[in-house]
Amino acid sequence: MFHQKLNPMTTNSTQAKQQKKKIQEQIAKIPFNKLARESGFKKRKKKKIDGRNLLTSFFMMGLDGKASYRNWAIYLHEVIHQIVSPVGVWKRVTGQWSQFLWLVLQSSLKLQIAAPTGKKSCSLFKGFKRVLLQDSTSIGLPVCVNKFFPGNRSKGKQLAGAKIQSVYDLLSGCFCHFALTAYTYNDQRAAQRITSIAHKGDLVIRDLGYMVLNCFRQMLEKDIDFVSRYKYGIKLYDTQTGQHLNLLKLLRKKTDIDLWVIAGDAERLKVRIVAVKLPGKVALERKRKAAQHHNKRLNHSKEYMQLLSYGIYITSVKEEQWNYLEVVESYSFRWRIETIFKCWKSHFNVDSLIPQSTLLTKARVEGIIYAMLIFVTLFQVHFYNYFATKVKERTGQFLSLIKLCEFIETHLVWMIESTLQKVEDAVSYYCRYDKRSERKNYMEKIMLS
Repeated sequence: MFHQKLNPMTTNSTQAKQQKKKIQEQIAKIPFNKLARESGFKKRKKKKIDGRNLLTSFFMMGLDGKASYRNWAIYLHEVIHQIVSPVGVWKRVTGQWSQFLWLVLQSSLKLQIAAPTGKKSCSLFKGFKRVLLQDSTSIGLPVCVNKFFPGNRSKGKQLAGAKIQSVYDLLSGCFCHFALTAYTYNDQRAAQRITSIAHKGDLVIRDLGYMVLNCFRQMLEKDIDFVSRYKYGIKLYDTQTGQHLNLLKLLRKKTDIDLWVIAGDAERLKVRIVAVKLPGKVALERKRKAAQHHNKRLNHSKEYMQLLSYGIYITSVKEEQWNYLEVVESYSFRWRIETIFKCWKSHFNVDSLIPQSTLLTKARVEGIIYAMLIFVTLFQVHFYNYFATKVKERTGQFLSLIKLCEFIETHLVWMIESTLQKVEDAVSYYCRYDKRSERKNYMEKIMLS
């Protein structure tokens, strides 16, 4: 029988020791003392609550899914074997703690174990050093922190919310970058970050929310390729004559187009535009959502609604490397990061870690989110990449990220208590993709395409 999640009031000492050991093995290579001094979290005087143990106990509490300073203190007691008051923990969660965790997060990004799959196996992305997916996910916050993390407005009331901006390498299965911003810091403003993260030979795939032509220009100057959804309203011109092109007229009575154009009045950026007609049901659903959009100010034009019948993309990748169908296929891999965000919220208690308390401060919110991201880089990435390799070796089949995250959420204690052989047996059997003949799963695409 599998065990359920840990409860701080019923956890026996053996379980706590095993969990602590597992977590500490993962974070052993992080230079905690050095980072604590750099951040100001550690002063000259040695204290009972240090950064490493405070973070370890936070992970244990987070996996339990019941966030409070009381539970945090109980788990810290299991780690250091000393009585700690909730107030004592609360006093350590300061701006220096937040800065300390930010430095630990940067260190943990370097410690991720890359999946030994993808880059050599996926012919679609042959020739690219990395395939970077840039996207964001939002987290609702208590109204009391709307001064630091302003959200949208509802019924005249200023709400609070945060965004986690992420860059994920599809080929290694590892994260390259995180940034925490207010909800109102939109994706277009964050688009510029990619120019300092991506390098020559990389490919960047992003949604239209990040479509900034000047950013694309900078990427091209650095020999960084990109694929993006086309944003309605950006003007297109013929590369030879400079004449304005009407995209809808070009598509009339056609199922697809593939041509080079000049994009933007001011930017005059040469890009390749690819458009394919969507299946009828997909097109109708897109039009229905556009018509029911909550922002009535959009007032979508007739031309805009007609263009929703097509998937339209811009890219810098040349025809010699990809035909138009491969451009479309490459963009479909963007959904991988959406799946990861779904796992964070559904199985790793991201939202429940933010206490609904009027005592919340900017530093406490930042600290909680940074600690969660450290957990993701050290555990979600590590577990998935490790077991993905083992399942493929043992069964010839592929591991499902969603199924593995469900398994970790409900059977973590059993995974810690059991032998590695038994864990691999269970994961190989219960966390594989279902066999489907009608369409490929993600791993079949990345490994076999």
